[in-house]
Amino acid sequence: EDCAELWYTRDDYANFRANMREQIRVALEEQQLTIRDEGKASFFQVLKTLFIATSNVDYILTNVSEALTEAQEKQISHLYNCDECRIDLIGLEHHVVDAIKKDARVHREAIQDAVYEIQLEHNKGLWSDMEAQDELRESCINFTQASGLFAQLLAKAQQAS
Repeated sequence: EDCAELWYTRDDYANFRANMREQIRVALEEQQLTIRDEGKASFFQVLKTLFIATSNVDYILTNVSEALTEAQEKQISHLYNCDECRIDLIGLEHHVVDAIKKDARVHREAIQDAVYEIQLEHNKGLWSDMEAQDELRESCINFTQASGLFAQLLAKAQQAS
């Protein structure tokens, strides 16, 4: 009995999914409308710009602020503090910004290829266990850093709101 009161039901999850799909649909429609208004940067354009900024970092970086311009820092502080901000899209950014979705797919495939190659070379005796572990770690860092940096940006923007 107590579990039934504390746990979500199958219908609850179906409602969550339906609400998420509706939020995404509305956001995509809104995005199409804001593309036509070239006078201002929309929430979606700012997200894309910030994602591209993190994707262009080609060296190991732990503090995303080091890679941003002053204008980008200002955009972060206003991302969720505006009339048109979309706090309801937190966690759904990859569904509404194509560049994020495409990048994730490309990086997922690249990391799978890299892991496969490293495992093959390790199995052929070309890497010691420690060398293979180091190579796997470096490859993972290389392919996932942009996502981590982007997550830092979003957390920073949410904190500022």
